[in-house]
Amino acid sequence: MPVQIRLLGLIVSSLISLFAISLTLASGALEITYSTIVLHEISTLFVILTSLIFPAAILASYNNIVHNEITYYTLMILLEVILLYLFITNNVILFYVTFELSLLPLYLLIGLFGASQARVRASLLL
Repeated sequence: MPVQIRLLGLIVSSLISLFAISLTLASGALEITYSTIVLHEISTLFVILTSLIFPAAILASYNNIVHNEITYYTLMILLEVILLYLFITNNVILFYVTFELSLLPLYLLIGLFGASQARVRASLLL
């Protein structure tokens, strides 16, 4: 069961990343505009970097997470989706809301899966 959960987390994160990268590359130009979504040069770079880092982070933690695997992979995928939306939003209020929303899974990831020293430092910073 744990191997299937790990593979499912990696596959879902990779699919989200492929979708985000294909969205950025399929635009033709470096700027797409929808109602609340804007994808320009800087946000394109952040979307591509986020899309590459999250599957790599899930793959790097593949053997280290042994308890609460469903929680870990759910929080990682949720954080990836929130950060991708954060980088492509056009509205300042939505940017603020998604930035604050990204702190919640980050805090839970550090609190549940971080080392004891990292937990203490993270509680002071967050």
